[in-house]
Amino acid sequence: MASRCVPHGPVAALVAASDFVTTFRSETWEISTYDSGMKCRVWVLAIFLVVLGATACLGSDIDVVASATQDLGTASDSVTAPTAPPPAAVLPTAVPPTAVPTASPEPTATPGPPTVIEPVVFNDDFGTSIAPIFADNCASCHNAGGPGAAHWRLEQAADLVETHAWITDAVSTGYMPPWPASDLSLIFHDNRSLRNDEIEAIRAWSGAGAPLDVADTTRISSSTGVVALDADVEIGPLEPFQGSTAVADDYRCLIYELDIDEPRWLSGYEFVPDQTQIVHHAIGYLAPGSVREDAQRLSDEDDLGGWSCYGGSGLRSGNALFLGWAPGQLPTALPDGSGMLVEPGDFIVLQIHYHFDTADAPEDVSTIKLDWADGQDLDEIVTDTYLGPAEIPCTAEETGPLCDRDVALARAYEMYGVQGVQADLINQVCRAKPEDFADMTEGIASSTCTIPVRSAGEIISVFGHQHEIGKSVRMTLNAGTPRERILLDIPDWDFDWQYNYYPIESIVLRPGDTVQLDCVWDRSRRASDLEPAYILWADGTNDEMCFATIATRQATGAQPGAPEDEGLADAGTDVGFALPPEIEACLQDAGSSLAPPPQRDEVDATVEALFACAEPTVIGEIMTSVLADNFGGLVGADSLACLSDVLATPDAVRSMLAFTLDDAAADERLPVGELVGDCVSLSDALAAFGFTLPDSATDCVDDAGRLLLVQATIDGELPEQQTLFGAISPCLAGG
Repeated sequence: MASRCVPHGPVAALVAASDFVTTFRSETWEISTYDSGMKCRVWVLAIFLVVLGATACLGSDIDVVASATQDLGTASDSVTAPTAPPPAAVLPTAVPPTAVPTASPEPTATPGPPTVIEPVVFNDDFGTSIAPIFADNCASCHNAGGPGAAHWRLEQAADLVETHAWITDAVSTGYMPPWPASDLSLIFHDNRSLRNDEIEAIRAWSGAGAPLDVADTTRISSSTGVVALDADVEIGPLEPFQGSTAVADDYRCLIYELDIDEPRWLSGYEFVPDQTQIVHHAIGYLAPGSVREDAQRLSDEDDLGGWSCYGGSGLRSGNALFLGWAPGQLPTALPDGSGMLVEPGDFIVLQIHYHFDTADAPEDVSTIKLDWADGQDLDEIVTDTYLGPAEIPCTAEETGPLCDRDVALARAYEMYGVQGVQADLINQVCRAKPEDFADMTEGIASSTCTIPVRSAGEIISVFGHQHEIGKSVRMTLNAGTPRERILLDIPDWDFDWQYNYYPIESIVLRPGDTVQLDCVWDRSRRASDLEPAYILWADGTNDEMCFATIATRQATGAQPGAPEDEGLADAGTDVGFALPPEIEACLQDAGSSLAPPPQRDEVDATVEALFACAEPTVIGEIMTSVLADNFGGLVGADSLACLSDVLATPDAVRSMLAFTLDDAAADERLPVGELVGDCVSLSDALAAFGFTLPDSATDCVDDAGRLLLVQATIDGELPEQQTLFGAISPCLAGG
């Protein structure tokens, strides 16, 4: 049975091998144990530093395993060529000029020849021309039980006749069926957008008076059923949230208990908003039991329900982002044979953004539905976030105090705290400066950021997110290279329709790939009654974001994304202690060995034999060499010398050997975490990767970083990027 990742190298939870660091490889490093060969994926610190400090590198190949095919449900218009324009020109100075081109070329890779589709023409034959359009593209949402049934119910032909004028307007404008992604994107499952010929057929039918050639009771139903999750359980928060209209934008984190007594795989989920008029969006985190007490403490300190959590969950580490909900989002059902591993003690934290532009503030008890998989040892799904700058100056015609960026930034800090205002930090990550956007005063602003791929594996879904004045968002894999592919292009952003998009093609991300995130905003979309203001990245509804996620499937027992001609690469890297021959011979004579590392009942005897066979300073160097191999140049000589000193004692060696155990408990991992926290400086590591901190922030970052490093070592994984940003943002803001 699969188990939660348990680190087997002393710093496996913190850093990757040197080739990982130097080539900006994926966020995971596979380590195999000696005794079982079981592979264990460990989150590492290196990717955080890569994201903060590395210049983007050119991408490597991607695998297109299955050629794209089209059918009536997913085809692009075979008659009309794509007309969606690319985003506005992006800033050449926002990232190093060698990393990102100033404009994205059209994709060079093309799918196979499209399927020839016979255009639909209405010829007084509703049953064969019009009814199938609505059955294939509308019924799964608007039949009884579907997510759209509350707004418009479609059950039989008579329902279409009664509303044909409204329906024709809705489909003619593209408002229905909603499908924001353009034809420049990958081809996705469940594309319900209508082709031009289908729209013209509906217009012709409506213009003729909506005649029927079938009984008005003829069922209009989807062959695949309604869009609904076959959930095993629906759970609510430990306590409801009672907000106030005095706080226009409130981010609350609420605890959802899972109550499982054995490891289980989560195969589907659905966020169900309670008070839809105030629930703006939600982010879901799977949190380990090791931070459950912290979550309860935060909740107990707040009388409104849950706790205030701008910028992230507010928990120290271990948060695995898995759910993103915004209006229009449908239930998530993960592919067969894949899922998210949930251990006993794990719990869910939902960060819900409540926006109160209402007369009152009703109590909210939003829930989440869960579908548990029947099998075990599934391929793991990992969701990573990608963030880009959001800087939208006032137009030349707008005036007011808030048009000054410093004033707008200070107000955002006052409203959301530094954790909820990530503008400056994201700019630094993306090598952008506010001055880069200063000339964008005609109402249109844009940004770009190129980010190394975090988790190698097969893409399961992509998702883009902006707020109210978003104009377009695009995600491009390996931009500016012969392997460029536009993953997602939304040329006309609509906050009301935000989807996870599931590619039909099997595209595998490899170490070294990059994702370019482009966002464009249009100030004319801003509510006219709002005071003119410089808009930047912050948590308010009237602030903005440039945000995306990619969910990948981690292949069991294989290095994700390995080229086909290389076969299944060994996913593990053996972690061993390189002993001089004379010390190894001495250990063997004493009946001990470090290859493989000892089991729990052998640790004490092994430590005693080791110190009988070698001097403490030599042992410290041996232990540090293991760390140095794993650090791969991530920390300097001073940190390694510190580790060598502290690892020259029997207790420290005993802790390291206990740390390698498959079933090491949190208290057994804590001593190694403390050693790493004492010796490794996060600010020094950031500086080594080119992310220079102001002198005034170094001590603060090191203090915050120590807690992160210690907890990450214990958990075997780091918190989500936004949580990391939230931890060091106060330091950069002078807080």
